[in-house]
Amino acid sequence: YAARYRQPRANPERVVIEIDVRRFLGTVRPSERRPRA
Repeated sequence: YAARYRQPRANPERVVIEIDVRRFLGTVRPSERRPRA
């Protein structure tokens, strides 16, 4: 990782946002993929 990207600096203001999705409201359409014959 360090060879490819710059190491992040220490940032005391950095926060972690954790999202826990328990319910999804909306319409879920079936995939449009069709099996190949």
